Amino acid sequence: MLPPTNENDNIVHTSQANTHYTCSECGHHPVKTHFCEPTRSRMITKQVCFTCDFWLNIIDNQDLTTENRFVIGNHHYVVLPNALHPMASKGFGGRRFEIKTDDGRTIITNNLWHQGEVPERFRDRLPNNAVFVKKQEPIVNKF
Repeated sequence: MLPPTNENDNIVHTSQANTHYTCSECGHHPVKTHFCEPTRSRMITKQVCFTCDFWLNIIDNQDLTTENRFVIGNHHYVVLPNALHPMASKGFGGRRFEIKTDDGRTIITNNLWHQGEVPERFRDRLPNNAVFVKKQEPIVNKF
C-alpha cells in the first residue's frame, strides 16, 4: 500500500482506504480504514476497527493516569483542570461533580469529560476505580 502522496497527509484516497481485515480485538469484519491519519495507520498497524482503536488509544494514553482517569459504573471519565473563566469550555457544562476513588481520594471538579461506556472486552484493562459521591449540582456563573 502506498502512503498518501498529497501535500495534505490527512487525505486518504479511496484506493488507499480499501484495506480489509478482521479486527484483532472484537472480530469485526471487514474493517474499513477510510479514516484520517494518525487513526488510519494505528488501525492498520494494530489490525483493529475504529471502536477498538478508540479504546486502545485511551488505554495507551500516557497523559491519562490514576490522577485524572476514572471508570465509574463501567463509564470512562477524564477530569481536566477546573475551568475558572466563566466562558471557558467545561465538561458537562461546568456542573460540579464529587468523585470518591478506590484509593480513598475525593475529587471535586467542574470539568469532567465522558468518553463513553467501556466495552466489555476492555473492562479488564479499564476496571471501575471510583464512584460518584452525590448527584452533580449546576455551577452558577456570575458574569
